[in-house]
Amino acid sequence: MPGLSRAELERTAREQWAEPPRITLARLVREVSVASKDEAEFVRRLRGSGALVRPRFEAGGQEAVVGYSWGWGVMPFPQRDVGAPYEGFVA
Repeated sequence: MPGLSRAELERTAREQWAEPPRITLARLVREVSVASKDEAEFVRRLRGSGALVRPRFEAGGQEAVVGYSWGWGVMPFPQRDVGAPYEGFVA
């Protein structure tokens, strides 16, 4: 994950948040991915925590989900800013 920007640090201080939303979101995604037993539970847990979750589909279609993008509240972040995409569980 890239380092925090000055704007992120300043907003975190101004809003008196415990940590920047991007860090909160990255931590949440890691925790949920470890605690979930399958893909459906992963999505349910993320959405239940307040995260925005959007499936990423294979090129040219909307039948096969190949990963997810996520955001936090009114501050969605590009996938590249929070870590590797969730590609599903290995059975």
